[in-house]
Amino acid sequence: DINSVAVAVLPQAISPDELEQRLRLGQPAIFVRIYRDQVLLDLRTIQPEELSTVGEALCRALLRR
Repeated sequence: DINSVAVAVLPQAISPDELEQRLRLGQPAIFVRIYRDQVLLDLRTIQPEELSTVGEALCRALLRR
């Protein structure tokens, strides 16, 4: 195992699978893991300069109707 830190997102309005798909198919494509109904963003795979881009993509995916 490789040590890492992840951000866990617990979507309320959509399923974790739906959020995963929206992120994967979005621009930019963001790949996450699902564990115990949580969507996990592994911070080991995100560079500091990418944080705002990832945050914006996450907001778009969560707010999309």
